[in-house]
Amino acid sequence: MRLARLAKILFLTVLMLSLLLIAGCAFKEKETAAQKKSLNATHFEKYLNVGWAPSGKNIYTVELYINTKKSYDCRLYSQKPDMSDKILLERGAKLINDIVVSPSGKYMLFSRGGQLISFGEWDTGYLEVMDIKTRKVVSRIPERSLAYGWKDEKTIWYSTTSEGTSVINTAGVGSSVGSELVKGDGLTWSNDGRYLIYTVRGSSAAGGSLFALDTKTNISSNLVESSGGSFLTGVMDGNNLYYVYERDGLSFINVSVLDISRKTRRGLWSLDRPPVAIDETHVNAGNIVSIDKLFLDQSKKSLIFNLDERETQSLVYRLSAVNEGVASREALLRSGSLQGKNPFDYCAANNSITWIDKYKAIKTKRLD
Repeated sequence: MRLARLAKILFLTVLMLSLLLIAGCAFKEKETAAQKKSLNATHFEKYLNVGWAPSGKNIYTVELYINTKKSYDCRLYSQKPDMSDKILLERGAKLINDIVVSPSGKYMLFSRGGQLISFGEWDTGYLEVMDIKTRKVVSRIPERSLAYGWKDEKTIWYSTTSEGTSVINTAGVGSSVGSELVKGDGLTWSNDGRYLIYTVRGSSAAGGSLFALDTKTNISSNLVESSGGSFLTGVMDGNNLYYVYERDGLSFINVSVLDISRKTRRGLWSLDRPPVAIDETHVNAGNIVSIDKLFLDQSKKSLIFNLDERETQSLVYRLSAVNEGVASREALLRSGSLQGKNPFDYCAANNSITWIDKYKAIKTKRLD
């Protein structure tokens, strides 16, 4: 009798466990189906950014997805140049803006948010530093910044605006608070992280001067006085600063090289397109938008840059023999290869460029 009761209890226990297991599997299957349905409801919209790892072994992409409720899903991926081994690094509803990788390739710096909600109103933005291998955020600085980069492997710099004045700040990796370095707009750093090249606006909205701050002595020296124009971007090699200057509402653009120790300057290439009147109140400034990316190539004899034009396409050029007299320009991508202001990047390690074409596809090209 006792054995019969035990057998009955055991049978009921096994039956209950079986029912729970079946219910659990059904719930999991239902949950997986719901997740799949949610995933299918989100579709790829476009690439927001593309960039090389310093080693040239990986490409980082920022992709924008939109679901049926018109909500954003911004995703940051790492993948091989042949588009294999795609790994999701980060995702979220806030936009991931320009990504900048540290010199060794260990960390990635980018800004989140900072989206324009309405005229003159921005949402809350912040900067993040991610350890690429562990995919963990090691720094989060609650500042909205549109200009930032690496001073060295352990320090980031970023620009903010306080009471209408631009301020350049620095922060260590792992820190959530930055400190003011100098007032101005950051342009680039020397390779050893000693000199900060920055601009200070004059009394006019467009005017400004180019300075070099020696971070060891904390002394700034004036390098170039602008003539009512502004400095767009730059890159350094030793004491040589290669920079882009514009004036007359971007109808004139010039690429020059400056020895910051001797303060000697030499023009390399310029483009001058006289403004054309559209109507009584508007002027078309030669259709030029800007040059916002400038790289020194693997040989350190050529510059790689983009030229964005309002009425045509964004083109990528190589300016050769920049340290040997007059430089010569050649187009690396033909007109129509890029759509509008789609981003591109150059990697000196493999002497290659990567870009997003007008069909929303990632392309790469060696420059041998």
